[in-house]
Amino acid sequence: MKKVQKFLTANVNLITVILLCCCVAGFFIRVTNLNFLTLWVDEFVHVNRARHFPAHPLLTNDNNGILYTIFIIPLFKLFEVNEFWARFPSVVLGTLSIPLIYLFGKKYFNKYVGLFAAILLTFSQYHIFWSRIARNYVIFSFFFLLLAYFLGKCLNVKDDFKPSGRRLFDYLHCTPLSIGLVLLLLILSVLSHQLALLVVYVIGFYHFVTFLISLFGKKRNFLSVNAIIAYIFTIYGLILFVPAFQEFVRGFLAMFLPSGIVEWVIPKFERILQLTKEKPFEVFNIYWGVVKTDYSSLYLLGLLGAVLGVLRFKNAGWYNLLLFAVPFLLMSFLFREPSLPRYLIYVYPFYLCAIALVFSELVFWFNRYVEHKQARNALLLMLIVSIVAFSPAKSSWAMVTRKAHGQVVPKELSVWYFPDWKFALKKIGPMLKDEDVVLSTMSLYPNFYLNRDVVFFRQRYYNTKSHAYENLLPDTTTSNASSVEALVRLYSSSKSGWLLADYYFNNVMTDPAARDFVIRNSDLMYSLSNEYVKVFHWDHSQPRRHVNTMAELLTQAFPATFEYSINLPDLSGKTVEIILEAEGMRYDNELLVVFNNRAMGVPLKSSRNQGGGRQTFVFALPANLVKVGENKVHFAYNTNEYRYNKNAKVAVYSLNMQWR
Repeated sequence: MKKVQKFLTANVNLITVILLCCCVAGFFIRVTNLNFLTLWVDEFVHVNRARHFPAHPLLTNDNNGILYTIFIIPLFKLFEVNEFWARFPSVVLGTLSIPLIYLFGKKYFNKYVGLFAAILLTFSQYHIFWSRIARNYVIFSFFFLLLAYFLGKCLNVKDDFKPSGRRLFDYLHCTPLSIGLVLLLLILSVLSHQLALLVVYVIGFYHFVTFLISLFGKKRNFLSVNAIIAYIFTIYGLILFVPAFQEFVRGFLAMFLPSGIVEWVIPKFERILQLTKEKPFEVFNIYWGVVKTDYSSLYLLGLLGAVLGVLRFKNAGWYNLLLFAVPFLLMSFLFREPSLPRYLIYVYPFYLCAIALVFSELVFWFNRYVEHKQARNALLLMLIVSIVAFSPAKSSWAMVTRKAHGQVVPKELSVWYFPDWKFALKKIGPMLKDEDVVLSTMSLYPNFYLNRDVVFFRQRYYNTKSHAYENLLPDTTTSNASSVEALVRLYSSSKSGWLLADYYFNNVMTDPAARDFVIRNSDLMYSLSNEYVKVFHWDHSQPRRHVNTMAELLTQAFPATFEYSINLPDLSGKTVEIILEAEGMRYDNELLVVFNNRAMGVPLKSSRNQGGGRQTFVFALPANLVKVGENKVHFAYNTNEYRYNKNAKVAVYSLNMQWR
């Protein structure tokens, strides 16, 4: 063991250099193309509060992650209000988590555990993704890791407490300073996310486990700190799972605490039983999916490392295991709502420490039998190369360099889908006139990127009490689009205007009559639209050239439309033709018409040099496809023609049929 310690000391410079390289690489990969993606909806939780501060209050009904908002405010004031500075605190704290996990691993295990854990965190696609988002998850992970570092000292995990002469603190095996620091870090963690409160369960389980271990040893003390907390934790467990006790304590706590906090202390057991009966492992599978997906080649080493940690490092091994396992299991089976991949981020570093323990053990056994310094260095570098090779480094780099919106990481790591609003908004910005009215199915985007008031385009909402979609209440006092009648009034009273429509335009939130009015009374701006956002425009001073009956935009990302129904009479013996108005076609069969499940390619009107402009296409429909009564038709983009232009799009404006 002395030889190993001597080797660690001799190689401190090599370890320091590798750690610095990890920090530089971690920062670079996290900051690259940081401003490319359009801000996602949840990012506006912090961005809008920060950009309007102090004119608007910082505190609102949803104060989750308020600490991150505070971090953004000075950056917006000193520099510019944009995606880069909104996300930059996540980059910084994500990068600082690399040396922090090193210090944690070094403190409770050894330098190699810290170093390998730092390398794993550096290239983790899961951690990199959330280090590039203007949300509170990485700041939460950072402060929780810092909390775990000092909490372990307060719990005397390493058995290195030195008596101070103060009876109470000597009995607790901690100092007033360490207690105060832990409380401060707990507050900062809670201000980042209330899931930090689950650390109380970690403390309880840790003392319960260490007390049970002491019962099998020689030092049995039934009045030790471990014993007393174990007793309290056992009583709390009875309260948690015995309905009679649960209701009594819930009512008592409700007199002093907000209802939301009470639910964290005493969750509703009836609701838990219902969810367990309906989908027992649904939430568990979500969090386990993160573990399996990020380090898909190494994830089983985490289980092995957890066992090694307990066997080799005793209390420190239990501490690291419980820091991950307790919140993981509680969120999977007890605190099941909400349940999304991002909620595992704050305990994920401890799982990486478990993997690092396996590689550290390899170094330990090698150093027992090999004294040659160069051989040891060679093994260290070989293990580092192996970790990087098996890491998602390649996927992580592709994620930050690939300039594409949509699903940027596997759904197991994030369910966020980034629509490209900037494409349309940056183009129409210079075209807007002061008198133009701007409507949008998502007001956050044009409000931020155009910096002007927006009329919200929705006619329905989901009533959480009735669990049904209902019409919005009519409003005749302001200009709005909350009903078809209000939309018509707004359209008639405005000289010109714009509607920015995402997927909400085609779902239940939009009244079909309102959607049809927009399509028939405005123009789909083909050049300004993309697969995520359709741009409609009207100008009463300009004559209408076309009257559309549909506005479908097909791309490689969204290659199919909804089905339309066409009722037809008996057309036996007649020649049936489809008349189609479309824009953007550049070659034969780029657009497909799927009639009663039969796909037919649309031929170009004449030559291939049509320029993709708006055209009318007429082609015969096979007689055996036509049915009497209801016929189904939809459009599809021919993805087999991907080689022509990956950014290609085709718009369809009308569909008619004729027979003779």
